[in-house]
Amino acid sequence: TANTRDLIRAVRRYNRRAKIWYTETGGLAEFGRNFPCNLNRQASRTAYMFTLARRFRRDVKRLYPYNLAGTDCSTRFDAGLLNVDGSPRPAYTVLAREGRRLRR
Repeated sequence: TANTRDLIRAVRRYNRRAKIWYTETGGLAEFGRNFPCNLNRQASRTAYMFTLARRFRRDVKRLYPYNLAGTDCSTRFDAGLLNVDGSPRPAYTVLAREGRRLRR
């Protein structure tokens, strides 16, 4: 959160009216060897994305999670909110719940 705060302050120094968006964000289900497939971790990090959005609500105007469609966790990268068959992952449930709470 310190990095987010510092980034917002730096932007505001140069442009007080800038609109700040979180884009291509969310939780990783899998990313190579360092992050083996873990859907609970993905849900936890997706929840944290909303924690940051609430904390910096005055400055962050939009939130664009990445990615809707997931893989079967056999690829190098997977941040999908849905399984290959279209069923929701735990992170999707978090997104739906927290998105309703955050709505302005």
